[in-house]
Amino acid sequence: MNIDSVRKYQALVEHSTDGITLVDEAGVIQFKSESAERVIGYEPEALVGENVFEYVHPADRPRVRETFEEVVNSPSGTTGAAEYRFDHGTESWTWMESTLVNRTGTELDGYVINTRDISERKAHERELEEERRKYSTLVEQSNDGIAIIQDGHIVFANAQFERLSGYDEHELLDRSFLRVVAPEDRDLVEKRYQKRFDSEAEVPPSRYEIRVLTSDGNHRVVELSVAKIQYEGNDASLAMVRDVTERKSYEEALEEVNTELELLNRMVRHDIRNDMSVILAWGQLVEDHVDEAGREHLDKILASGEHVVELTEIARDYVEMLTSDGDLERKPVALAEVLETELALRRESFPEAEFHLRGEIPDVEVLANEMLGSVFRNLLTNAVQHNDNDTPIVELTAEQRDDDVVVQVADNGPGIPDSQKETVFGKGEKGLDSPSTGIGLYLVYTLVTQYGGTVDIEDNDPHGAVFSVRLPLAE
Repeated sequence: MNIDSVRKYQALVEHSTDGITLVDEAGVIQFKSESAERVIGYEPEALVGENVFEYVHPADRPRVRETFEEVVNSPSGTTGAAEYRFDHGTESWTWMESTLVNRTGTELDGYVINTRDISERKAHERELEEERRKYSTLVEQSNDGIAIIQDGHIVFANAQFERLSGYDEHELLDRSFLRVVAPEDRDLVEKRYQKRFDSEAEVPPSRYEIRVLTSDGNHRVVELSVAKIQYEGNDASLAMVRDVTERKSYEEALEEVNTELELLNRMVRHDIRNDMSVILAWGQLVEDHVDEAGREHLDKILASGEHVVELTEIARDYVEMLTSDGDLERKPVALAEVLETELALRRESFPEAEFHLRGEIPDVEVLANEMLGSVFRNLLTNAVQHNDNDTPIVELTAEQRDDDVVVQVADNGPGIPDSQKETVFGKGEKGLDSPSTGIGLYLVYTLVTQYGGTVDIEDNDPHGAVFSVRLPLAE
């Protein structure tokens, strides 16, 4: 190795940002540039005569030595590169990147190593890898099928998408995404896909339902959510696919049941109610033509007929509640108007009972809907029908508070045992061996709960029951 050439080379590289090292064929350091101290943390003279491999992390040393030997055994001018951890003279290892050049055919007659610190880059790569693994885990564990579509072809599909479509990864990748779309929906999907990348076109819906054609020829209904993304530097579509086949089947079955309930409701309200009205009218016409022995039987017939008519009203309200979409929509309802109307109607329906209004009804609006009357109609009727007194007495009070109104319906009947207070509102609960269906009180509880209120039962003094209905005030 020519010392003069080494000194000339040192003058050329002393301002380099990389650390420059000259080694012989065994890896022994012959020269280090002044810039090496900034890069590796050692003064140049301190490492001359040392073997460079002694400063390479033991786990990386075989790989680095293999690269070095390939360059050593190759013609002059051959290069090689390696990334490795270097003993920086601290307690930790520093990531370095070195490029090795065979200069044996020049005056240097050795091997030049350009070294730079890549710790920051490696840290950034680790962060990116951690993010990639995190998102990869989320994608693979997602309950939704996820696919990336580029130039009309599937370039990525997660495991759930494979399960949903029935195709393996190799059957999906680089294939047209229309392959998994049912024929009747392909035109729609294709047009929306094209519009998504047309800057002049109206932006298509990002979420809609389509049918997927699975590998076995069956159809699955899916909810498709699509977004335009960048994938590997180019435009692409991210498609999230949720299987809603069972939900769709349930919705269709529910819609069919609702239709049947509405037909049943119409039959109950019109056919049965009309027929019972005719029967009651005939019964009233023969009242003056029966003797005392028949009077008792006729009264029972008329009472049963009136009960059937009332059940048609309960059935109507019940069906309306069942067929409503989700929670009932609440709106301001004038409380006084509803209570006064129901009191008047109950007095007419039960002339043998006494209905008393204690105090005045607050002139307020509560959050409810048009079915609020059914709540108090059922409570007032229940107070009479479950009463064993010769003269049923029903008292109604209403008290306004800060944020709500409490309406109480009290009776002088037998009361409700403590063991039944928690279950009397249950669906189908018949209460005090009553011949009623129990739907009335269940309807009361369900409606009041959906209004955001509560309904409770207490003992009346000296006997009987008190139903307390709390309703939120409308703003």
